[in-house]
Amino acid sequence: MSREQSATDKKEFRSFVLHLKQIHPSLKSKDITNFLIQSENPPSYTMKSALNVKVWGILNRNQVNDLPRSGAPRTTTTPEYIRAVKNNLRITKNASIRNVNTKLQQKGFKTSKSSIWRTKQSLKLKWWKREIVQKLTTDQKLQRVIIAKRLRKKYGFKKGNKLYDSAYRFNTDFSAIFTLSPHTNQHNEGIYAESKSDIPYELRTKPKEKF
Repeated sequence: MSREQSATDKKEFRSFVLHLKQIHPSLKSKDITNFLIQSENPPSYTMKSALNVKVWGILNRNQVNDLPRSGAPRTTTTPEYIRAVKNNLRITKNASIRNVNTKLQQKGFKTSKSSIWRTKQSLKLKWWKREIVQKLTTDQKLQRVIIAKRLRKKYGFKKGNKLYDSAYRFNTDFSAIFTLSPHTNQHNEGIYAESKSDIPYELRTKPKEKF
């Protein structure tokens, strides 16, 4: 009998040991252990002492079924909790296990980051990194014109202008890219979903803001 037994094998082994004890009440754990070792199909325990401890435990419990699990039952992953995790994590921009955990705590849920991770696994949600799309939209083109006019008005563009200052000259041919938006860590930007095809295009991609 292997150490890694299935639930059925364990119950059959316990039932057999208890049946031997019932037939021969005078047998002790070491007697049953010797009988099992000398049988045609002995249990595959590497040490006799380990088998003896196993038999002793079965006789001491005197039951076939497993003992009740120690500790309080899990109350975190209720159906309501699972729905809350799914609604706040699945296909949601900037969602993470940490901020979802904070949101649920604020809503009164008893939760932790490990509980959310286990729930995510049970929901089969995967993290998909957002794709950077190098595309200049119509709005971005208009922004270029607006910003260029703003810079010309503020600093001037002719040497004779009273606002002109050589220290604030800009190269406005836009041959290079510079951004006026705050820096974000692109490596952490992603969406949780069952598959990539479930994510809408506007959430699956991140356009590169150019000015």
